[in-house]
Order: sequence, then structure tokens, then C-alpha cells
Amino acid sequence: MPAAELNTATVSAKSAISAVLPAAGVGLVLNDGVSVSQIREEIKKRKEEKEPAEPVASSDTKASVTQTVAESATEAEAAVEAESTAETEIIEAVEPYMPEEKPRYLMGVGTPVNILEAVYRGIDLFDCVMPSRNARHGHLFTWAGIRNLNNAKYILDDQPIDEACGCPVCQNYSRAYLHHLFKANEMLGMRLAVMHNIYFYNTLLEKIRFALDQGQFEAFYRQHRESLALRI
Repeated sequence: MPAAELNTATVSAKSAISAVLPAAGVGLVLNDGVSVSQIREEIKKRKEEKEPAEPVASSDTKASVTQTVAESATEAEAAVEAESTAETEIIEAVEPYMPEEKPRYLMGVGTPVNILEAVYRGIDLFDCVMPSRNARHGHLFTWAGIRNLNNAKYILDDQPIDEACGCPVCQNYSRAYLHHLFKANEMLGMRLAVMHNIYFYNTLLEKIRFALDQGQFEAFYRQHRESLALRI
């Protein structure tokens, strides 16, 4: 298409979208309503509200407070905090402008706890290479947390990857065997790990759907948001 015609088509498309989006209650861009810059300002504002400026204190006081907080923080809280990224802030800022009657798709997400947090904020669909890619590096997701089967502590561990998992890998092979496969650079290790992670993700989404259908997602979310983020 010639450049002049392309520009004309682009302007026409923008005009059409500008006319449709406000009526649909979206209006994120291309109209006189909410713009991308406004969304960014909203995210920044929310972040500032969540992280108020620290009061001025002496270095000794700050050191004492820091030490107290570090000693009282649990491993689960630290893991959840590590998973808290800009992703959730963006979802919270954008979600009110998304049409309720349409599916919400989040591209490239994510870890099990990322998915749980996103569903909690109204997201419906996901796609990500993480289950297979991480599996090929020995990182396996379980209901108790994330295992790195490259670690030496699994050399003699005859337990399944996840005792609560019903996949063929967990039913037939031990953590020690997969650890050996990865250390020996055997392709079978990657294949078994991928099988487990994909099974786990399918089961996770199945349980999320069931909890939503039963009106029990809040309890499901509270039960698993900490354990899924743990590094074990």
C-alpha cells in the first residue's frame, strides 16, 4: 500500500477506535479519555501510596529497626514479597478500565504465584514458556514451592518431586534420579521435568477454575499464595 494510502487508513482506523472505545467503557488511548501517560501516573501514585517516605531517624535507630524487621520476617513473607513486581501494580491500574464482559488476557505470565495473583485481580487467560523453559534448567514447580533439582541436597533424596502431584513423573521417579540426569546432561531429565511442570500448571488452573465455580477462590488464594512462591 502506498504511504499516502497507509497514513489515511491509519487515521481512519484511529478515528473508528476512538469512537468505539469510549462507548465500551475502555478509553485507554486514542481518545479524550484516559491515556497511557495517565495510567503511568496512576501506577506511580499507587506505588508512592504503598511506600510512604521514611521518617528521619538516626543511623542507630534505622539499624535497630532494620534488624528487628529482618528477624521477625518469615520465609513465606519474604518469598511473596520477592514475587511482588510492577506486574500487579499495572494490573490494578488498568483493570478498572477493562470491559467486564470480555476475557482478560495477560501475555507472558508467569510463575504459579504470578498466575494466582493475576486471577485474583481479574485476569482470565495466560501464556508463557516458563513451565517448559524453567524445567529444562532443573527448576520445578510444586505445591510446596519451587525446587532446583541441580542442588546437591537432592543427590540421595528418594522422594518424588511433589508428594501431592499425580503426574507420571512424580509417581515413578525420585528427586535423586532427576538430579542425576541433570548432572549427567541426559536429555531424559529435561523431558521428565517438562512433563511435570506442564502437568502441574494444568492442575493449578483446573483447581483455580473449580474454586471460582464454587465461590471459594478467596480461600484458595490465601491458602497457596505463600507456599507457591517459596524456594525450597
